Amino acid sequence: GQSVNRQSIIVNHIAWLSLDESDNDLNRFLTYFVTALSRIEGMQADIGADALSMLQSPQPLPPTAVVSALINDITRLPDAFILVLDDYHVIIETTIHQAITFLLDNMPPNLYLVITTRTIPPLPLPRLRARGQLTEIDQQALRFTEAETGSLLNDILQLKLTTAQIATLNSRTEGWISGLQMAAVSMQNQPDVAQFIETFSGSHRYIFDYLVEEVLAQQSETTQNFLRKTAVLSHLRADLCDALLETVQSQPILEQLEAAHLFITPLDDQREWYRYHAMFVDVLRQQLPDNEKRTQHQRAARWFAQQGMLPEAIHHALATRALDNAAQLIKQAAHPTLMRGEYQTLQRWLHALPDEMVRSQSRLALYQGWLYFVSGQIEKAAAFADAANINLPADAPPVQRGRLDCLRAWVSLHQTGAETAVSLAQSAIHNLGDSDNQFRMLAAMVLGEAHDMMGDTQAAVMAYRDGARMVTAMGDMISSQLVLLRLAIGLNETGRRR
Repeated sequence: GQSVNRQSIIVNHIAWLSLDESDNDLNRFLTYFVTALSRIEGMQADIGADALSMLQSPQPLPPTAVVSALINDITRLPDAFILVLDDYHVIIETTIHQAITFLLDNMPPNLYLVITTRTIPPLPLPRLRARGQLTEIDQQALRFTEAETGSLLNDILQLKLTTAQIATLNSRTEGWISGLQMAAVSMQNQPDVAQFIETFSGSHRYIFDYLVEEVLAQQSETTQNFLRKTAVLSHLRADLCDALLETVQSQPILEQLEAAHLFITPLDDQREWYRYHAMFVDVLRQQLPDNEKRTQHQRAARWFAQQGMLPEAIHHALATRALDNAAQLIKQAAHPTLMRGEYQTLQRWLHALPDEMVRSQSRLALYQGWLYFVSGQIEKAAAFADAANINLPADAPPVQRGRLDCLRAWVSLHQTGAETAVSLAQSAIHNLGDSDNQFRMLAAMVLGEAHDMMGDTQAAVMAYRDGARMVTAMGDMISSQLVLLRLAIGLNETGRRR
């Protein structure tokens, strides 16, 4: 992302962010973005602290505000560094593209952005290209030459192929490294290498399918079983694989797969987490019957839930279409997900459930109502708040009643008037007590605004003071500014200018 005349700068620091489909949530993406920066050796401990504070606020903010804070932190760093966004093609969320576009338009001079992707991302590449700020390494540049293919197959993998055989393989694969790598694995146990080389042809897709079958056929029955039954996973770990296969031998198999270059990549230095090559795992999944896929997804959902990794558990539960189980997991994850501002993630989960299921379960309806409220869809928010109220169990804990009344107070403030909002906000504050500072702050805010609408500035000031106490305990910078601004205006109106 920087102009060519800066390429001589020595960069010793690299942050690497591997992306997957679950990262299509602006808050989650930016949180991982900041976390990746903070893990660079020697990086300042408070890098991205302001940005993280903004992300953790229940008040939604435009992505440019968060990225601006991050840019300010990066600019102050003494060293240049590289940030790699790996597999960016999985990102389809528009707000994330907007955030990266803003970063590119306001690039700190010490940041070099590397994006690996299979598709052209919806970013301002023509503008960067025209400015000389873009270096592109495309498919053509990544293809191996015949000399490079020979070096891989003969010098490194010791296959002892002839020049003609190397030329044939390079031509058939078009220098595609993944195809060459898998062909090499396939040839290691072939009795007639020359015949093997002559038998496969076609596009990358067909070559890949063919070679996968060749590779799988050479593996032991245990390894084939392992590969197919763990293909439902986007990330693998030994104890997770053990749970899916009901065995205790996954760690040596993972190490064996890595040593054999069987399209498995370690995701950390400790060789704890791995992932499969995306095209390889696609082929593996096609070979697993639907009933076995459901079984493996169920086992994965159970393992992730036991580990407290609820987003992953929900992903696998939804894949099984076991909606009751998914709904229970979403109930557990909904509150922390909402409070982290991961609205797209929570909405994606709720939209995966039937509408009548969400409406009939009070906690699900409550969070769907909040999502509609923060997006400005007040009528829809009111409908789900009513559904949550109707279906609230008689023995529901007070905090659940408090969160629901907080939502109903905000909806009432926009629909039925301030008096109803005051009553509901007071009920929310009473039921929440000190058990939920974030919702208590939101209830204090709506109470203050309702009193303001009724002309009772003194009562509004008292409510805003309560809200200020809550946000001080939370350390929420954005909400603090909102509450303190309203408190300052109220104090000023009552003549208490000190």
